[in-house]
Amino acid sequence: MKFPPAPIPGRPWRVALTLLAFACIYVGLIFSPVLLSIGLVGLPVVGVLDPEKGINPSWIKGLKKLPVDPIFWSLALLYLIIVIGFWQTYDWDYYLGRLRIKSVLMAAPIAWVGLPQLRRIERDGFIVASVLVMAVTCLVVVINYIINWEAIDVALRQGQPVPVPRNHIRFSLLVAITTILALDLAVNRAFKRHKLWLALAAFLFIVQHVLAVRSGLVLAYGGLAVYGLIIAIIRQSWKWLLAGAVGLIAIAAISVMTIPSLQARWAYLKWELHLIEYGHDNKNYSDNARLTSIRVGWQIWKDHPWLGVGPGNLLAETDARYQREFDIEKGLRPHNQIVSTLAGSGLLGGILFCTSAGGLIFGYRRLRRDPLYMSVAAILFGSMMVENTLETSAGVAMFTFFILLLSQTSDLKRNDTVSM
Repeated sequence: MKFPPAPIPGRPWRVALTLLAFACIYVGLIFSPVLLSIGLVGLPVVGVLDPEKGINPSWIKGLKKLPVDPIFWSLALLYLIIVIGFWQTYDWDYYLGRLRIKSVLMAAPIAWVGLPQLRRIERDGFIVASVLVMAVTCLVVVINYIINWEAIDVALRQGQPVPVPRNHIRFSLLVAITTILALDLAVNRAFKRHKLWLALAAFLFIVQHVLAVRSGLVLAYGGLAVYGLIIAIIRQSWKWLLAGAVGLIAIAAISVMTIPSLQARWAYLKWELHLIEYGHDNKNYSDNARLTSIRVGWQIWKDHPWLGVGPGNLLAETDARYQREFDIEKGLRPHNQIVSTLAGSGLLGGILFCTSAGGLIFGYRRLRRDPLYMSVAAILFGSMMVENTLETSAGVAMFTFFILLLSQTSDLKRNDTVSM
């Protein structure tokens, strides 16, 4: 006869505070920098401190595992890229800002080892709450779009986004990630409500098309493709992968023909390409501005191939080049994380970045076989092709949070009973 394991003292309140910190981070990414900061500060408070012993004993034990943890070292390498460039720095305000923003890459995994290991049902409960929060938010966004359709349609044709909380690109990225989270709940029949989770995943995917953020759409389709591919490899069943691919292609075609916001965005893109083709090249157009920023960053790297201009000097260098080449006072950092890394830290930084990416993707065999982790990682790394994701506090927080959350719980079985 099996007896349930003895309860662990302090676990319930520590789990509750951990989930509260997670909720603050997720909701903060959508709505509030203040909530995001509270959640990030809450992680070390819960992980490191203990009301009776001062320092959490589980955190001390967890620290011993860090030297052999590829996830920790992969995130640490991303922080090391900025640290090793200190000797090149002359723009110290910008450099110190980078150090502060990217400190989450080091602080979060160190604090994380002291957090209670969540049971699968607890992790799924947090994911369910996240999906519901995003679904309600998207419903409000869609209702606002319908009510103000004419004004928003005009704005879309002028390159403006559908109104969403805070940043439209990051919101679209969160919708893509949450769609995958909802799909995983359905696949694993979480709480025996798989049809509900599948319906919510479909709703979020449809909303992604209404938002008409092209990078978000590409990443959503890419994330779903990776999820389906991993499932097919694990189950050795390719018919569902083929059916899914055909279905995604059909959805994409129907969406372009029927969703007004997508049509307006496509009309704007054709207009901008037409102007560029006939020599009316304006660096203020959204797409061309992004491409120009990448070209400038690439040129900076070509001029400083081995060590770059220094990560702390990248903004000053781009400003100088924009003023010199385009007579624009303020430049843009490259809208590509790899190009930003190469321009700031040269080939050395590029090697460290690729090593970090390899560790996060291939560091654990169990992660390579986890469709949820791999698909979300694909979305996060894919976002770096069109944005400098790791150059903003929200981008760093989102990247670090989802990598740690999904990597630390990917091997849990349902109804697992695990210790702190």
